[in-house]
Amino acid sequence: MNRREMLTSVGGVGVAGSVTTMAGLASASENMAGHAAGHAAAHHGGGVNQALINSALDCMKTAEICINHCLDVLGTGDTSLAECGKVVQELETICSSLFKFASYDSKYLNGILAVAKQVCTDCEKECRKHKKHQSCLDCADACVACLKECDLIKA
Repeated sequence: MNRREMLTSVGGVGVAGSVTTMAGLASASENMAGHAAGHAAAHHGGGVNQALINSALDCMKTAEICINHCLDVLGTGDTSLAECGKVVQELETICSSLFKFASYDSKYLNGILAVAKQVCTDCEKECRKHKKHQSCLDCADACVACLKECDLIKA
């Protein structure tokens, strides 16, 4: 489905159909994303940095879960995860940039890699301190995996 078809199908739905509209919009969005991914893979073989891209996305996902957990704990008045939350926010930010620069196969990727490796190292150390929190351990593991992928990129 192209953008015009999506807008045409969504445009005629009123307030009563808002739930259906949202489901239709999500479905159309997924279809468009799937088409774009298939198009890129067909022309570029999935990209030269695909493993790094996947690793950065996994880091972003686990970071978001970890940040949410840190906020939940902070909400109870327990500040033991305050530093973890800060470090993980930095991780999420650099991994977003890493994902984008790797996706573009940017000439600046090596510069981003240097920063990403340091942030991943710091985050992994901080998250390992919180052994009783599974989201922290998952984030630390994702950092290790991302570091390995960063090391595989040739300078």
